[in-house]
Amino acid sequence: MSRPSRGCWHGADVARAEKQKLSCLCAAILLELKRKWCVWTVMSPPAHRPRALRLFVGIVFGSTWLLQLPAVLVQHGCLAGPIDRYTPLVVLGYFVPTVAALVLSRRDLGGGGVRALLRPFGTWRVAPSWYFLALSHPAAILTVAMILARLITGFNVGKLLYLPTAPAQIAAMLVIPLTEQVPWRGFAYPQLERRYGPLGASLVVGAGWALFHLQKQALLGPGIAIGVALPMFLLMTAGTVVYTWFYRRTGSMLVVVIANAGIYLDNSTYALPANTAPLAVQALGFGAVALALVLADRSVWRSRVQPAAVIP
Repeated sequence: MSRPSRGCWHGADVARAEKQKLSCLCAAILLELKRKWCVWTVMSPPAHRPRALRLFVGIVFGSTWLLQLPAVLVQHGCLAGPIDRYTPLVVLGYFVPTVAALVLSRRDLGGGGVRALLRPFGTWRVAPSWYFLALSHPAAILTVAMILARLITGFNVGKLLYLPTAPAQIAAMLVIPLTEQVPWRGFAYPQLERRYGPLGASLVVGAGWALFHLQKQALLGPGIAIGVALPMFLLMTAGTVVYTWFYRRTGSMLVVVIANAGIYLDNSTYALPANTAPLAVQALGFGAVALALVLADRSVWRSRVQPAAVIP
């Protein structure tokens, strides 16, 4: 029986090499398609019905008024009973935006809509330095801003650190960031971004988020002074711009939640009502940082930016 010639062996080796090369090429293509799909699903959630956002705003603000109405009536002597009896309704109002976002996502897109809403919050594989920066940046901004305020004015405008000490403050740090970022950042922001771009959407979301908080404080108690309302509005609007920068640099809503939680670690509102200066200083500090990010990192504010820090 004759043995195969050397040329036949060579031809078989070439064919085998070509087959392996083709397999590697197909695997690379599939891997790239999977990566682009992951990026697309994180950065481009499905579109809702045209009026979903207006319905969301109506539910959020209307429900807040209704849930606070009994407590307001007690304060003005129009309803009998202790105000503590109606406090749970006021607290429930803080969760209305999250419930509205989940319900509207389910209504418009089914179960897939809820998954699409929550998916970016499960993106955790980012560089650890982003988590550290997200958690520490509020304290860094307030500390630097307070030092500058002392140097410029010559007065001691307040402490450098306002840590959460009360159980309610610690509970808020653990719960509120997620329940607020899901509706405002996860639901409202993507729809506005399609129309106004990242910066415009951030300003609109920040304004809505700030007004949601301000109306709750304005309705209850003695109201809210202009010296508190304006800095708080600036703080939350500028903070939203900073959060957008975090999101578009990482592709992770979880990093945004951590950034929101970070402000509770050094929160100037803990000085209220005795001292309003720290709130004003922190608001100006966040405004300066937001402006710097817009001017210095312009690529982030374009229509679409691939997440830069996601770990493959």
